[in-house]
Amino acid sequence: MLTPYNDLFVSVFRSLFFRLLISCIVFSVSTSQSVWAQSTRRSSANTQSIDPVRAGDSVEAKILVDWIPGTILSYQNGMASFEYSRNGRVELVEVPIDKLRFPNGEGHWMIWRNASGKVKHEARYIARDETSVLIRKEDGSELMMPIDSLALDLKQRVKSIPVTGKENMIDGAEPVRVGDRVQVRSYSQWIDGIVKRLLVGEAEVDFEEHGRSATKTFRFNDIRFPNGEGHWRQWSDKSGAFKIIGRYISRTETDVTIRKEDETEITVPISRLAPSLVKLLAVTPVTGKENMVDGVNLLRVGDNVQVRNGSRWDDGVIVESLPGAAMVQRREGSRVTTERFELKNVRYPNGEGAWQKWTDSTGNSVIVARFLRRNETHVTLLKEDGKTVSVAIDRLDAKLKQKIEQSITITPRPEKVEFAMKPKTVSFMGGSSGKMQLSLPDSMTQESVWTRDAGFGFPLTHGDEISAVIPLTGEDPGVVVGTFASTHFDGDRLTRLYWTKPTQQKSIPGPSFQPDERIVDYSASQQRLITMQVSEGHWEQPIMFCSYRLKEGEAFAVPEYAWEIAENKESIGRGSSYKARLVGDSQLLLADGNSVSLYDFSSRAAVFTIGNLRDNHFTLHPSKKYFAVNRRDGGFSIHDTETGLEVVANPESGGIGFSQDGSQLICVGDKSISIWKFGDSPEPRVLQKRNLHASAKSSITLLDDKWIWADSSIYSISKEIAIWNYTGGDGVSIAHREIIGDRLLVSGTDRNYGEPSIAYVGIAKVPHKSAIEKMDKVDTESMIVLKPGSGIRIDAAGDPRIRAGVLKAIAANNWHEDPNSEIVLSASAKQGKTEQVTYERSSSSRFGFGRSGIPGSAETISVTPWMQNVEIKFRDTYVWSTASGGVPQYLQIKESETISEVVSKATQPSYYLFENLGIPAEMLYPQYRDGLGKTSITPNGFVDRVFEIAPIKAK
Repeated sequence: MLTPYNDLFVSVFRSLFFRLLISCIVFSVSTSQSVWAQSTRRSSANTQSIDPVRAGDSVEAKILVDWIPGTILSYQNGMASFEYSRNGRVELVEVPIDKLRFPNGEGHWMIWRNASGKVKHEARYIARDETSVLIRKEDGSELMMPIDSLALDLKQRVKSIPVTGKENMIDGAEPVRVGDRVQVRSYSQWIDGIVKRLLVGEAEVDFEEHGRSATKTFRFNDIRFPNGEGHWRQWSDKSGAFKIIGRYISRTETDVTIRKEDETEITVPISRLAPSLVKLLAVTPVTGKENMVDGVNLLRVGDNVQVRNGSRWDDGVIVESLPGAAMVQRREGSRVTTERFELKNVRYPNGEGAWQKWTDSTGNSVIVARFLRRNETHVTLLKEDGKTVSVAIDRLDAKLKQKIEQSITITPRPEKVEFAMKPKTVSFMGGSSGKMQLSLPDSMTQESVWTRDAGFGFPLTHGDEISAVIPLTGEDPGVVVGTFASTHFDGDRLTRLYWTKPTQQKSIPGPSFQPDERIVDYSASQQRLITMQVSEGHWEQPIMFCSYRLKEGEAFAVPEYAWEIAENKESIGRGSSYKARLVGDSQLLLADGNSVSLYDFSSRAAVFTIGNLRDNHFTLHPSKKYFAVNRRDGGFSIHDTETGLEVVANPESGGIGFSQDGSQLICVGDKSISIWKFGDSPEPRVLQKRNLHASAKSSITLLDDKWIWADSSIYSISKEIAIWNYTGGDGVSIAHREIIGDRLLVSGTDRNYGEPSIAYVGIAKVPHKSAIEKMDKVDTESMIVLKPGSGIRIDAAGDPRIRAGVLKAIAANNWHEDPNSEIVLSASAKQGKTEQVTYERSSSSRFGFGRSGIPGSAETISVTPWMQNVEIKFRDTYVWSTASGGVPQYLQIKESETISEVVSKATQPSYYLFENLGIPAEMLYPQYRDGLGKTSITPNGFVDRVFEIAPIKAK
């Protein structure tokens, strides 16, 4: 990822990389493995073809990245059946011919002809010298043929193959030798090893990886000598009379040191060497200055840095500078380790930069410093004496200024602080009467809302997704869009903020943050942004909140505070969520860990904490002066945001919401919907919940006296049914929906893999006119398939307790049995399918599915479970069902019991499901389960789909 520091740092690294690359060209070799097998596959001159490999041939096959020895079982149409042994197991795979080779550079089977064409042999290439080629025939005998006597195409191919024994000769020497202590490339790391054996174009190396010894074959390109030393090669002076085989060890400004074959070293003036060597040494850094660019060391001993550990960056301290690398001490768990890291895997934390020269526009003032941060006009630098200095960007050298202006700045993370916590938490009122006659504001305090529909899309960095959408206020309200990079994206991963104006179809980039931060909330009045740091990994556990100062429309944020989130949460994974909203002049209302706290930034203290909540969630009143929470002991309460004092308590619980004008309160419970009007009667208006699906954390609001919004559903108050849905479509993944006034603010990401993502932000009136017109054509009764008074056909054979339980349940719903009804209730209790189940013992006395890894802890048994089922269908279409029984996932075993004895309980006949069977008294036709229709939110606007308008008539 590029910051002003990183852009400069990367350019410096690139410069260093190319220097090292050139030096590797000087002192290493390329893998020009011109083996006969490869040459024969490329030629089409030989019209007489035979199978290149045969059953019984001992060859090597390329499996993933390794060449594995094995045996050919058969060959047909370019594919060979190849058998090999790995980890003590014999495996068989199909391998294409271009992934097969004979060892030691030998060739495939082919026809060998002399120049006259009269002599022909089916044979394989084995070796060659300057004048002859050795081939091995079908009977195992070998034949030496003069190269000049071969057919023209064979002669050309043989002469293109290195003389046997000299295949690895590059620059007059084999690049590595048996016994050499080298480093080998294993994925992105270089690991120490010893050369064990030379092959054609590669070497077998013993090394240690992850604490285990291993032997593997590496190409010469993946082998190097440590500390920037070079491979073996021939060295000569200008005259060519002086020649030795040696390895580059080091150099000064004028001399080069070479280690000879007898392990002695000589130092030679560079000016006396052959011109080609002088040219290559000119781009090789002077020893001790490999990490210097423009006379400045990029990294310094004692500097605090970060090193790449897989997909994670760990903190560490530089203890030694090496050529193109650094020794870094870091803590890994309880251990302190010191390891070698290449420069590409070392960075300064918080978007800071490496040491470099900073020159002003006149060229007269030069300092050595590190980049720390920047704003609109200045950069802050850390000088060598430990002091910081702020320099105007306009005063910098033109190249520096251009790089800074073109770079992406990562906002430094704030320093950690602790908020002073009050010793007491706010307690709930006892014995509340539940009266709702509180005088809350009559209208929203929002400055303005959108008065027309608008929407647009803008490109994101490849792999980015929307994580936050925050509406602003004003004459033409904008929308803050926060994005983050997918963990699967290998490019510059950053969290980014965009200032958008949907009505103007305009997007302006704001500040960027560390990839493990997520934008949470922004307040233009406070000029403050809140982010959350998450842990690396799939579940993204919240770790720390950060606050930044930022004016609307600015590109740079100023770090303010960072504070840790308590670890002892009652939920884990994604369930360990949070909610945070900026309120008042300088406060943050934060729900986390099943409590709600108000943090005050001006005093750096927590004003209050409300605990004993059902979840870490709150519902904020439109005025932000009050908020509602669900209590663990039952019911909900409303609190004053400034003090936390409870002003309303009610025994009901569920999803809480307010009307858009702030004058009403709504609670979506398990079975009904209650609506109160503040200052009115304490008795609520009660509606049937029917198919409105809403949880305690749902986004719920009264749009007006006609409609309720819950997450993505529109509920008709007059029809008392959830009648419409707003979902994503055409590949758009909806990230956020929020009702503001009478309009829906919606955003989503359209991710086309391999191409940049598109972020969409839209504003539209809901319910929109065409949806209302369709909803008006249907009455609620026509959408209900089962209700009090309905007839239902019963299919309940078997034990009489089944039918008795069903009749009792339908009588409770005021249904009656009708043998001719198209609505069928099926009930059964019987043995299910026999299954083979393996249970593994856990650390406790429980057994469950899975693998514990404890020898002898597993037991496999045969289970035929007893199943109890009730299902309702309309014309063979599912309406409702419930079931009981099946194979138990976990078993609690007593000392005197066996697994078979406990599991056998699940196989015994039982009818407890029918003893107190409960069935919803009212059900919708299957096609209306999710409402009358839905609107897909697409890049081209709303697209409606009506499930069915006409009432369903009996056949």
